[in-house]
Amino acid sequence: MKDIINRFLQYLELDRNSAQNTILAYRTDVRQFIQVLRAVSDRPIEPTQIDVEIVEKYSSWLNRQGYKTATVARKIAAVRTFLDYMHSHEGFETRAVLDSLDLPQNPRQPPKVLTKTELEKLIQAAAQCNSPRATRDAAALSLLYATGLRAAEVIALNTADIDLRSGIIRKNEAYPDSISLGDALPSLKTYIEKGRPHLLRTPEVQALFINQRGQRLSRQGLWLIVKRWAAEAGLSSDISPQTIRHSLIRHLLEHGKSRSEVQELLRLSSPNTLWLHRKSHRK
Repeated sequence: MKDIINRFLQYLELDRNSAQNTILAYRTDVRQFIQVLRAVSDRPIEPTQIDVEIVEKYSSWLNRQGYKTATVARKIAAVRTFLDYMHSHEGFETRAVLDSLDLPQNPRQPPKVLTKTELEKLIQAAAQCNSPRATRDAAALSLLYATGLRAAEVIALNTADIDLRSGIIRKNEAYPDSISLGDALPSLKTYIEKGRPHLLRTPEVQALFINQRGQRLSRQGLWLIVKRWAAEAGLSSDISPQTIRHSLIRHLLEHGKSRSEVQELLRLSSPNTLWLHRKSHRK
């Protein structure tokens, strides 16, 4: 079983290009799943012994732990993905088990999203200022919305990753397929040519987005950028980079993109995030 889990994690990383945080969460949840099965059955668990009865015991165990509904839903979604992998890649018959493993009846509420008008106000609040920091912030906000990149992916970018001539994020290990910069291209061009040189302290710094000390911008720094300009634009204070990502998902669905198209465009390793938007946009 340990070898299967390791191959599953490699599958998430290499085949589905999952983010490291996602892989770590899956590893934790799947390992807990196997540990609970071993405990409730009082014996080591072989792949062929994962049946409906023992998985129902796992569901009951989860409900007794006092987890929040959202946590239970995440753990079950991780186990379902693992069982689906066992069926499709390892050759084990897990379809009946999958059918028996349902998500909780009270799923998470749809995430907070901004309207397109609110997104424009957010970005324009920064774009209307001419300081190097505001130029950086406008570029970062535009990039978040144009690409749907996660906060960690945005701050990890280097200047060499950006091709202004072609308007793409170049292919590399992190991005096996090039990503269009879309509407973020003009603000990125302005930042790279006019804003970033004023923030740079030493030429060896390769980070695309840098802070006032000339070092790579942190996740906390990006979070504060979103908060700052949300306040300037008169928007709610509970806005984060993830809010912008979810807003893009909602807007793509509203404009006719299918769930599978959105999953591919945003490089989602699992469609679970899309199901948070299901109340308004069923496909």
